[in-house]
Amino acid sequence: MWDRVYIVGVGPEGPESLPPKALRLIEEAEIVFGGERLLEMFPKSEGEKVPLKHNLSDVS
Repeated sequence: MWDRVYIVGVGPEGPESLPPKALRLIEEAEIVFGGERLLEMFPKSEGEKVPLKHNLSDVS
């Protein structure tokens, strides 16, 4: 069971635009949601990667 959800916005520069804590949260997350291009920017992410496509209501 999860006890926290973190929402991290990533700019067009990708991981280079993030502060160290935000980058660590993404790399250590159990699940990471994002667009396919965004998920590809984080190859060190240990968790499951869930690509978001056109219909966001499918995620909820």
